[in-house]
Amino acid sequence: MATKDVSLFFNVSIPISPNNPLPGNELGNMLAKELCSWYDHKYGDRQKISWKLGEFVLKIRNDLWLYKVPVYYGTCNFFINKNLSDSGDNCSVNILCMCKNMTQVYVNNLTNEELNYIAASFNFSRQSFEILNHWSKVNLPMYSALMADLENGRQQLITRHAHYGQAKWSYLQCFEKIIKGWLQKADISSKEIRSFSHHLEKAVSKFNQVYRQNIDPNLYELVQCPASVRYDEVPTSKAEAIKSQNAVLSLIQQIGYSPTVI
Repeated sequence: MATKDVSLFFNVSIPISPNNPLPGNELGNMLAKELCSWYDHKYGDRQKISWKLGEFVLKIRNDLWLYKVPVYYGTCNFFINKNLSDSGDNCSVNILCMCKNMTQVYVNNLTNEELNYIAASFNFSRQSFEILNHWSKVNLPMYSALMADLENGRQQLITRHAHYGQAKWSYLQCFEKIIKGWLQKADISSKEIRSFSHHLEKAVSKFNQVYRQNIDPNLYELVQCPASVRYDEVPTSKAEAIKSQNAVLSLIQQIGYSPTVI
């Protein structure tokens, strides 16, 4: 990091923000301003921190909506209020405000059943993302790769040229990497893991033999698909793609924060 290198080079303390200068630290305070300007010119908006725990896609009235699950600390009250001007406060969040493209007119026409569905889906996804975030701290093998697959699946659902086959394929890849990552974590040999190839039923069966936590042996069927879905050779519906996303989120919860080896 440039700030650390400059601090060591000049042997001075550099405040995190130039707006909070340190007393009796003229050189360090001046360097903080210069570094801040350099970062702004070089990185711009890329410096901004993403306060998202995760994102998921909901299907409502055959429309797809992207919902954000925010990062939060301690206890947070997630509630539903049709009035989008009520976004919540420091310790509460209006779930409906987590979808930036959903208008007030659209929200006004949502039924109670649809509102309950949104709330349940949000809380379900939130629990999955909390677990997924924890996995990054336990050095789960292939974590970055499976996260890339998860993100790609989501993008394929909401992009202008949405492709549900590509989305389902990405969720399949994510599902597979999650299981194989935990098998590696349990010291199952690479040779044995490779022997499963893309046969998810074998990988799931092995996981259930190795860990106390069990995966639904039929869950993989919701993501299973041939590579040809990427080329429109096998039709994939919007509903199928969403089911694949939800299967991955279910898999995460079935495994849990730290599965126990038998």
